[in-house]
Parts: sequence; structure tokens; C-alpha cells
Amino acid sequence: MNNKDRHQVFDMGEKGVCGFCNGKKIMRKSPEIGEPLIEYYCPECSNPDETKYPKVTCPACNGTGNIRKLTSIYNQGSIIYTNNRRNKVCYMCNGKGEINIISLGDKKPSFNPIKRILKRKEEISQEISEKDKLEKRKMKALKTYKKYKNQKERDKKYGYRLPLKYKLFDITKKLIKGLVLLGIILLVFTQLPTIANLIEHSNQINGAINSIQNINTNSNTNSATLETNAGIRVLNYTLRGHNGHIQFIVYGGLNNWLTRQPRAITYDSYSSPPTDKDFVMKVLGDKYQDKSLNKLVYKIQNIAPDRNNQARIAISLVQHIPYDYTALKLSNFTERYPYQVIYDNKGVCEGKSELLAYLLKKLGFGVALFNFKEENHMAVGIKCAPEYAYRDTGYCFVESTEPTIITDSWGTYAGGIKLYSMPEVIEISNGYTFNASMEYHDALLFKQLENKELNSGQYYEWENLVRKYGIEINENNSTNNNIQRGYNEIYNGRGILEDHTFDYIPITLRISIIHLSINASKPVSVYVLNGSKSKIINGFEHGVTPSDSRIHGCMSNNFKKQVDLTCDLYDEYTSLGVLIYNEGIGNNTIKIDIIGKKVR
Repeated sequence: MNNKDRHQVFDMGEKGVCGFCNGKKIMRKSPEIGEPLIEYYCPECSNPDETKYPKVTCPACNGTGNIRKLTSIYNQGSIIYTNNRRNKVCYMCNGKGEINIISLGDKKPSFNPIKRILKRKEEISQEISEKDKLEKRKMKALKTYKKYKNQKERDKKYGYRLPLKYKLFDITKKLIKGLVLLGIILLVFTQLPTIANLIEHSNQINGAINSIQNINTNSNTNSATLETNAGIRVLNYTLRGHNGHIQFIVYGGLNNWLTRQPRAITYDSYSSPPTDKDFVMKVLGDKYQDKSLNKLVYKIQNIAPDRNNQARIAISLVQHIPYDYTALKLSNFTERYPYQVIYDNKGVCEGKSELLAYLLKKLGFGVALFNFKEENHMAVGIKCAPEYAYRDTGYCFVESTEPTIITDSWGTYAGGIKLYSMPEVIEISNGYTFNASMEYHDALLFKQLENKELNSGQYYEWENLVRKYGIEINENNSTNNNIQRGYNEIYNGRGILEDHTFDYIPITLRISIIHLSINASKPVSVYVLNGSKSKIINGFEHGVTPSDSRIHGCMSNNFKKQVDLTCDLYDEYTSLGVLIYNEGIGNNTIKIDIIGKKVR
């Protein structure tokens, strides 16, 4: 079939009104699916203004005035064809070949023959499908009663009623089920003592099996197999400003054995599920780990006879173990035994907190773990006086991931974590009370200093606290970021100063406090001067410093190899410089750091 044989359908008139537009004065050509709707004025009963509504070629007959007569149609795919080739006067333009167009818009057609035929085909398919389903349901209803539990609803929907014998059979089955259920309930109540005995007997069997497994494990495990692949770990600590270390022997055999140990806890359906404390105590209670870590506890006790200092050493020792940033980056938080944290010389908050809890427990202190579930963080609590305790828990807060002051819980920890929620308190042991008075007041002072710009005196206070507790100032430490708000590095360099020569380092920033740190291979003199660069250099070349350029008290001219000088300038100098003079014998290797506080 070619395009001439396609049939387009148009609105037909009714008797008593215009036969072309059915009295609507508007003709519509039914568009294809997705095409816009086009409206035309009726050529017989309307008299439109042709200046406003121009005439166009009739879309029905393409301007010929004739159209093929419709006798019958048939569908092939999405196109409707006629099977008669006789012509008839076009009933859209009445043979005129032209018609006045009204509008061309985006209106959706109210009628489309293709769409109507496809819809009717779908309806017929659904009716046939429903009939088939009804027949199948009737057949199943005759075979069994289970498909139709609500007889009235089924009868109303399908107009089919099951015979009475099926309804009676249904009632009988329900009655039998009820009697069986009642019998089971009576049997359970009468046999409860017997069931309790069976449960007890089952627990005894499980205990015997676990004992046999432990015997087999112990028989295959001995000191010879665990104490293999020895290595040494140097564990650093800081006690009241004094740095020290402990050398601890570790074994790859024990580490491998702990790696193979199951982390899960087995329990039956009649006992309570394990708690967080049960899992922690399982990790802390391994006897082979205990045998090895007890040696570390003895070393701590031998360093300091005072119990409080023993706790401080243990806390600082664990805090100085590096944090496992690789595990944090990969979100690989596999649970590790405390011994494995020392063996790997790294750990995350959970592993390091459990190691610290183990050491404090062995030292005899009351210990708990703070489990911050919302922040996914774990810290340690050590028993202390109520006025120093964390959130009325009875325990002082101890962060294990980095060197911090005991009771300081205001920091930002690995992963940018800050603690806001109330933690779950997992009590590990009850024991001695730690005297946290000094740490509590130091932590308050440290918090005040890190949140403000510092003068020279305050800077020394802050620096003393950093040394006292071994606090590490690095890019992961929030304290460093706060200090940099007040103190900015101006100069950091290393070089060789020839014999009897000097170097002048200009400072372009306006600062009120300056701190110099110089390490030299030979003695040097250092001056912080005010004035123009040319004036100072010209004067010093003749062996003098201009008197008006000297800043009182801001020099070190007594020839030292190491200079640590802080000057409070008070006034706002627009031009400053540091002059270093080598008056020793031979060349001098110098490293200098200059730090200054900006003027507000």
C-alpha cells in the first residue's frame, strides 16, 4: 500500500444541523499521534474574516476536492487502510479544495482512531484474561477449599458458589486445627519441668565441648610456638616534662595466634545475647596475651613507685603510639587485641583505648571505656574524684589516640571528630582512684590559651604545658591550628655564615611579639633592630649599630651557639630586622626560626 491508500478520519455531521461540522462551525483534522491539533472554519455554515483566518489547502483532499469513499477498513500495524478506490466529494471542504484555518496549537486530539483501536484491543485481551482466570479459579475451587476462605466475597465476585459439602469440610478442618493447638498448649504447660532439665543438660554438653576444644587448642599452643620471630618495640612516654622510653619484646608467633582467634561469641537461644562489655572482656582476657603484657606492667611499676605516676606513664605511653590513619582512610576498623596494637605500633581509637584500659586495670585502678556510638569513637575513663569526673560518670576522661591532658575532652580527634553525645559507659574494673587535680587545672588553662592570641608570657605557659605532657603539635592537632591564629612563621632557614661576617633578615610584617630560635655550630650575636635596612647595614659595616635602631632588651650579644629569645615589642614597628653576626673562628652553620605575633 502507498500513501494514497491511507485513510484519514474526520468528524461527520448529524441530521438537522450542518452536515459538515455538526453545527459546531469548526472542522478538525484528526492528527497522527504526537502531532498538534489543527482547527478550520466550516466552509458551509460559517463566514470567517479571511484577513484574519486565511484559506489554506484542504488537508483532507490535498486541494483536489475529492476523497476516496470509505466502505471498510482494516488494520496493519499502526496504519489503517481502505480497500475501495471510488472517489467522493471531500466532506471537509465540500469540493472547494480550500478551507479557512483557525489555529495551530498544542492541544491534544480528543479522538484518534489508531489509539482507540489499540485501546480496544487491550480491553478485549484483558476480558479474555479475566475469563480464563475465572475458569481456573472455579476449577481450583472444586478441587480444594483452601483458595476461598471467604465464601461470601468469592460468591459475590465470581457468581459461583461452592457446594455445601466443601463448606462443611472447611469448618471441620478449622475445628481440628483448633483442637490440635489446644492440645499442644496443654502439653507444654504439663512438661515445663522436663524442658528445663533438657536445657540444663544441653548447656552441660556445650560446656564439655568447649572444654574439649580448649584442651585441644592448649595442647597445640605452647610458649615455644608463640615466642617466635622476636622483635623490639620502643614505647615513648612523657612524665611531667621528662621524656622516657620502654623497650618491649614482641613476638610474631603470638601476634599470628591472636589474629586467628575468633572475635564472635557463641550463645544458644535460651541465654541472653552478649553485650558490648562481653566482647571487650573477651579481648582483654586472653591468657597468652596476659602473660606477655604483664611484663610491660612490671616495667611501668619499676620506673615510678607512685601509683598516680604509674598511671600517667601508661596513659602517655599509649597516647604516643601512632594513630593508624591508613585504617581510618580505608574505613578498615578490624578489631585488634591490645597486644597487636603494640606489635603493629599503631592503632585506632578502639584498639588503643582497650590497650590503655588493660594497663590501668593491671595497675589496680578503676577503669571504664567511653563508647561514643553517635561519633563512632572510643575513649578511656579512669576513676577519679566527682569534681573532675566526665559528665558525672565517676571517671575522668582520657583520650588515647594522641597525647592530651587527662580530663581534656574538648579536642578535635582523628577524622575531625568532636564529642557531643553522652557515651555508653562500659565498666572494666573497680580499683584505686586517680588524683586528677593537677591535670584538671592544667587542662582548663590549656583550653584558655589555645582559644586566644598569646603574649610572650602566655606563649611560655602554653609551651610549658606542651612539654609537660608531650603534646605533639602537627597538622592533625587542633591546638597547632589555634596557635597559628596568633603566631605566624616569618622565616625558617639554614645557611653558612663566613667568619667575621653578618647577615640581616628584614621583617616586612607589623608584629608586636617576636620569638627567635637559633642553633649554630659556633657562637653568634643576635640583634633585633628597628630602622631602614641600608642605615643598619652601613652602620654595622663600620662596627656599630645605630643607637636609634636598637630595641631595648631584644638582643643576645654574649656569643652563644643556641639562642632562644622572645621580645615583647609593645609598639607597632613599620620596619624590623634580625641581624646575626659571626665573630667566631671559621665558617658557621646556622639554622634560624623566626616566629611573630601580628598586630591586631
